[in-house]
Amino acid sequence: MKFAGLMRGFFGLYEVDFAVPLEVAPGSQPVIVEAGGKTARSILPLKGLAVPWVCSVVNGASLRFQGVASPGSIVSIHVTNLGSKEGTNLFPSLDFQAKSVTFNGVPAPLLTVSGTGEYIDALAPSEMPVSGVDTMKVANEFGAGNDFSLQMAAAEPGIYRSCACPPAASTAPWTGSPLSACSFPSLRRL
Repeated sequence: MKFAGLMRGFFGLYEVDFAVPLEVAPGSQPVIVEAGGKTARSILPLKGLAVPWVCSVVNGASLRFQGVASPGSIVSIHVTNLGSKEGTNLFPSLDFQAKSVTFNGVPAPLLTVSGTGEYIDALAPSEMPVSGVDTMKVANEFGAGNDFSLQMAAAEPGIYRSCACPPAASTAPWTGSPLSACSFPSLRRL
């Protein structure tokens, strides 16, 4: 342990700094801290290797349904070791700065890669099955990371709303493109 004590500037919060032994495998590892007869448990995602480590996958719109995906749905992948580059409006690219996602070996189109936010938004390939378990992988310039098992489902509802909607109270015809409601840069999670 390197330090244990009150956190500077935060009344009642304690900080514990420690070095993780080299033999501990990267990925999610349990951490148990005991103080004054009380125990606190947590899961610590460790960044030991340079390859990506997928921590979780959720529906891209609702940010729910952990570990479930549907063919053609947008998924948000929470992953370590993406670097510091940010990529937005990537669709239909299959990679960004050597980062890529595959479902059972099938490349997935990317929408966003956030190195600082440690997430990737991707489109689950439409050719994936609607049931069973798929193996998803994220790769970077150092190689492919862990296998992440996803339960496939026929439908996983998640709703986006468009920022480019027709005026609600107007009687004039809307002149916006029908695709503008589907363009990924203009979508926001509800």
